[in-house]
Amino acid sequence: MTLRSTFLALMRFLFMVWIAGMPCPVSAELPVIEKSAGNAAIHLSVLGVYESHLFDESAIEISAYDPKNKQLFVVKATEAALDVLDLSDPTHPTLKGRIDLSRYGDAVNSVAVHGELVAVALGVTQDAETNLHAAGKVVIMDVGATVLNSVEVGVLPDMLTFTPDGSMLLVANEGEPNLGASRDPEGSISLIDLSAGPRDLTVTQLGFSAFNAKFHSLRNAGVRLYPYGSSVAQDLEPEYIAVSPDGTTAFVSLQENSAFAVIDLEKKAVADILPMGLKDWSRGQPSLTQFVFAELPPLPGQAADGDPIIKLGGFSSLCFAGVRDDGKYEFYTTPDRGPNKPLCESKGSQTIFPRPVYEHRIVKFVIDPQNPHAGAVVTGEILLKREDGITPVTALPNIKDWKGEQQPVDTTGTLLAEKYDPYGGDMEGIAVDKNGDFWLVDESRPSIYHFNDKGILISRLVPKGTAALGGDPEGSYGDELLPEAYLSRRTNRGFGAAAYDLEKNIVYAFLQSPMNNPSTDAVKGSATIRILGIDAASSRPVAEYVYFLENAAWCLNAVDKIGAAAYIGNDEFYVIEEDASTHERDGKKFLFRINLRYADNLVGKTPGDFGGKTLEQLSADEFALLGFKAANKIKVLNLPSIGYTPSDKAEGLAILPNGSLAVLNDNDFAYDYTKNVLIETPEILGLISFDTGNTVDVIKDNNVKLEHQPIYGSFMPDAIAAYAVDGNTYYLTANEGDDRDDWYEDTVLSDTVKLGSLTLDPISFPENTAASALQSVSDLRISSIDGDVNGDGKYEYLTAYGARSFSIWDAYGNLVFDSGDAAERITAETAAANFNCSNDDNSLEDRSEKKGPEAEGLTLGEIDGKMYAFIGLERIGGILVYDVSDPYEAEFVQYINRRNFDVDPEDGTIDGTAGDLGPEGLLFLSADDSPNGSPLLLVSNEVSGSLTVFSIATE
Repeated sequence: MTLRSTFLALMRFLFMVWIAGMPCPVSAELPVIEKSAGNAAIHLSVLGVYESHLFDESAIEISAYDPKNKQLFVVKATEAALDVLDLSDPTHPTLKGRIDLSRYGDAVNSVAVHGELVAVALGVTQDAETNLHAAGKVVIMDVGATVLNSVEVGVLPDMLTFTPDGSMLLVANEGEPNLGASRDPEGSISLIDLSAGPRDLTVTQLGFSAFNAKFHSLRNAGVRLYPYGSSVAQDLEPEYIAVSPDGTTAFVSLQENSAFAVIDLEKKAVADILPMGLKDWSRGQPSLTQFVFAELPPLPGQAADGDPIIKLGGFSSLCFAGVRDDGKYEFYTTPDRGPNKPLCESKGSQTIFPRPVYEHRIVKFVIDPQNPHAGAVVTGEILLKREDGITPVTALPNIKDWKGEQQPVDTTGTLLAEKYDPYGGDMEGIAVDKNGDFWLVDESRPSIYHFNDKGILISRLVPKGTAALGGDPEGSYGDELLPEAYLSRRTNRGFGAAAYDLEKNIVYAFLQSPMNNPSTDAVKGSATIRILGIDAASSRPVAEYVYFLENAAWCLNAVDKIGAAAYIGNDEFYVIEEDASTHERDGKKFLFRINLRYADNLVGKTPGDFGGKTLEQLSADEFALLGFKAANKIKVLNLPSIGYTPSDKAEGLAILPNGSLAVLNDNDFAYDYTKNVLIETPEILGLISFDTGNTVDVIKDNNVKLEHQPIYGSFMPDAIAAYAVDGNTYYLTANEGDDRDDWYEDTVLSDTVKLGSLTLDPISFPENTAASALQSVSDLRISSIDGDVNGDGKYEYLTAYGARSFSIWDAYGNLVFDSGDAAERITAETAAANFNCSNDDNSLEDRSEKKGPEAEGLTLGEIDGKMYAFIGLERIGGILVYDVSDPYEAEFVQYINRRNFDVDPEDGTIDGTAGDLGPEGLLFLSADDSPNGSPLLLVSNEVSGSLTVFSIATE
């Protein structure tokens, strides 16, 4: 640096110090846009402002507060320095000093304070023009700016935070590629152990190389990964960290990947990578209405004085039968096997049948969608008979002389030696074909039953070799038309769901869990589900597909089975994957939308086609590397998260004509088999409507028009925060969205394309539909690496960047709340003339075809026993305030925006008339920590270089 440039820099700094210490009357008179809920318990008002007068130089980006000395450490991202503000008078923050950290790195990215310690993350730049970075540094100093230690961390440390007790410091090392992508460092997490003090710290570096062999598994689950040669470890880019209040777990936002990395802080290890799923803007968010079966009849064949009297239940399937003339919805369902319970291993393969005379049936019931309190009402039954129309189809085991068959016993353990039925089954799915015939699938044998509309058996399909198991002639247990491999099903985990494709006249049977094929030990950890398609006319297999369960390691219980399925059309289905959780809201019972259109049909394939392995021995990556495609899947929702938790089994699923969904649980007949008593487990039909606000404006036409569009949003959050309710941890995310084209345009890492230049798949998006209409009027930025399912250059679904919202997730990464269209709707109401403008441009709809308002920063604060979230909207500006005390039902409190749309953003920043542009870092000060004894919100505004202090009044 020359003497002249040094002198000019010094003069500029002194001028900034002088101007920062001067009163700012213009700023105090700036217009403030706001909207409040009528019952708001708190209210934000502008209390004080500090202006740097530096436009778009990231002069004030992130801040951390020292309550003891009432000072604020502020990141000046374009320099290797921290500004220190005096906040003792929050109505007039002033510049106290500057801490030069240039000896440690080239740019400060983040700062955090805990007690007497200040931690600073610095990037080390090798070539600024090409965004080439080396390993970064973390500097730890005391609040008086005395450096206590510095350590090397990963490449491009973007954010750091302390654990609640201050014993550990976590650093998110983003590891971005350089321009041109000639060097792509691995993303990582640094764990700095401070338990022995800052001078004796230790560093544990966590990378993601263990996931490199799971590219296809992760992508199949919904993790957004680039299919261009980088390893998973290089692709994952940690952005922000939130630590659970108990200090045991951290969630890391992997922004570009739209996923969470879960860090087990006790083991100091990466526990899992969890996909966030997609936000569906084609319809509203889901809401649940429940219909309880209040009166269920007793099962027939019981003595009048039986103890106990077991009632109808165990519903394990669902099919929509139509809308009756009175407006009620009619459904079919089947109980599974009647009351039964396999005994523990010490009893071998014995199964209790307390009512062995139970006869299978199809149950008809109705609901009045306008009157949920009336519940669900059984209206009739169709008893199932063999071909003779007389012999009942029971739930009893089939093959008496096979050691692998379940042996029936009564409640006393007495063997029921003669209680076998060669056509007995355990019904788990139902479908109705174009002729009105019923198709039921069975999890025991497994088998597929074909009945006419009166319940008379037409045929039963079983795997080849079934009769030979007991030394019986072929045909003894049904037509042996199913593949022999299905004999290897896990006990009671045969077919778990059925669906019918009207266009192709195919009945699909979904295996419930991976088969023990070739053996139990050989397939441990398998996630392979087979979907078998049967031609309804010939009863012969015509299709077989592979579907992979999500199989997350970080969960309350493992997701290990298919619960139900329903056919949508065009080779697409809804499928329920589920764990064994009962009434827990953080259980996993996922509803996926899956597509078989471009999955490989494997009928006739043998292990020789799969490298000598069975399908169950193949992981998603091994399957893909052999050149095969599995079913594509998109997560729709999680049943417990929307409140459907009647029991551990969601086993019925149906689609209604209006697009709503119905789900039904299996209550196991509300019977405790070991104690021979009834229990209070209800049968409940859940009606899922997609009617909650979830519109979007993606057309730049100088009009505010929020509507549903045939696109998805990828959450891709920046900031993340954690809190606890009743001992359960929840995470909030600001769903900004982030593409790489700002840096990597015209490289292999370019991932953005304008909607108008895409080629749409004609089956998914026929001509003259909403998608083609949107394509003609919008240049919405779309992800080029998502949506082309079969790689032919035609897109089966469209994914935009960001969700234009904030979300709440439970401790296992399940979405429990999303603010929907609130950000765009509220800003449209309060600043219609500048709706979706940017932080450096006041133009109407400048961001509509990009990412909208872009929620980027957030923080949490507890006031009077309630937890509040404060979310900054990076583009149009302003702060959204929500009461998140109930994470499942967050409530809007206030929106406030200190911005003057009547002046040019750059000119107004320099003279102090623009207001706040680009809120980035948000910091809540409790009344105990606040310099004035009242709760405050501090907002660091990146583009205007201003720090705004909001007072928080309680009503």
